[in-house]
Amino acid sequence: MSDLQIALLVIGVAVIAAVFGFNKWQEARFRREASSQLAAPAEDVLLREGGANRMEPTLSEGAPAPTPASAARQAPLSERLDAILELSFEEPRAGREIAEGVAAAALDPRRPLRIEGQAQGAWESLDPQHLYVRARLGVQLVDRRGAATREQLLAFAQAAEQAAAALKCAATAPDLEAVLARAAQLDRFCGEVDIQVAVHVVSEGTAFPGTRIRALAESAGLALGEGGRYWFRDEAGRALFSLGSGEAVQFRPEGMRDLSTSTLVLELDVPRAPAEASFERFRNIARHLADGLEARLVDDNQAVLGDAAFTAIAEQLASVYQAMQDQEIPAGGPLALRLFS
Repeated sequence: MSDLQIALLVIGVAVIAAVFGFNKWQEARFRREASSQLAAPAEDVLLREGGANRMEPTLSEGAPAPTPASAARQAPLSERLDAILELSFEEPRAGREIAEGVAAAALDPRRPLRIEGQAQGAWESLDPQHLYVRARLGVQLVDRRGAATREQLLAFAQAAEQAAAALKCAATAPDLEAVLARAAQLDRFCGEVDIQVAVHVVSEGTAFPGTRIRALAESAGLALGEGGRYWFRDEAGRALFSLGSGEAVQFRPEGMRDLSTSTLVLELDVPRAPAEASFERFRNIARHLADGLEARLVDDNQAVLGDAAFTAIAEQLASVYQAMQDQEIPAGGPLALRLFS
């Protein structure tokens, strides 16, 4: 196999899994919404009734935001996120040879596979030209489609053993029951922190012209991008939040001159955006839009949002960020971008 073919193999596995799993995402979403909630004092008016994983103005299941293509892929294999099988070689093996052995196995496309090698010291992404004394294969336990099943993990283990046989090397597999327990625990944790904040910018009468939306969005640092939405990215290129129409309208470069809408929705994907600074920017841009459009900021029940509401949300989000930090999966970090995808 050529170097290009090997690179395409590694990337292609993840792409196939993403396509296959898209329809599963909605199922996992409703399952998590029904089974988890964000704890808050009973008198807190920002906590939505009914036990769903939402707070006003809106905290709901997050949808993955576009991010630089390499951001999630560069996150290394982790005992917290992955089931990992290690391969040990009697003599150093080339990355190309390892990749060919893995390609010969019947891999399950429903869970993204990662391959790393170790020459000396730290693990690294597999390089076809490098020699390695050990390699490891990992499958991610949880993402926004939910947790890996027993059947999927068994299929991974069997395929990894086939790869070990093809490479004529020793394989060390993790304990299946321990991995399943870890996956269930991680999935519960994700259900508690996988939330989104949304603020509605509502017209007082006249619809917002597209040219005015564009001017205000761009002056606030947002750029038109994926999904017909404006995106705000930090210096590292991470998408912190997005702006879209509250109606069945997508923003397109060629259509902004003729577009108009009466409602905008600004959304913050909490676990994918780093800590409190993201919410502060989010709040300031919401106010910037409201002032520039002479509009109201409301929640999804049309209740006007003032300073007290934003302060209360910030206080409750602080506990979410702390929970993620305690799990060593900080919001907006490489592991969080991989986990909440």
